[in-house]
Amino acid sequence: MKITYRLTYFLFGAAIGAIVSFIVGLLFTPQSGQTTRALLRDRSQALKTTIVNERDSFSERIRRATDEWIAKLRATADDMVAKGYLSPEEANTQINQILEKVRR
Repeated sequence: MKITYRLTYFLFGAAIGAIVSFIVGLLFTPQSGQTTRALLRDRSQALKTTIVNERDSFSERIRRATDEWIAKLRATADDMVAKGYLSPEEANTQINQILEKVRR
């Protein structure tokens, strides 16, 4: 068979397949397109709300954990200053250096 016949049969088969798929889709659709779009819109809005809430919750947990970590870091530095291992200026410098590395 020549290539043109193969291409013709392929395109004919693809067109018939698309038409049959379209008809079957119309026959077995449980609701109208407008109803389906409304359902998808409602579900996507609910998903968006859930994602935003989870993001906010996660951000809050991270903020609290970071605040606790910084408080522990400062308490350790204060303890080292009280024991005479560091001066207050050295402690602040080291804390700021650590925080700068963490923020990168």
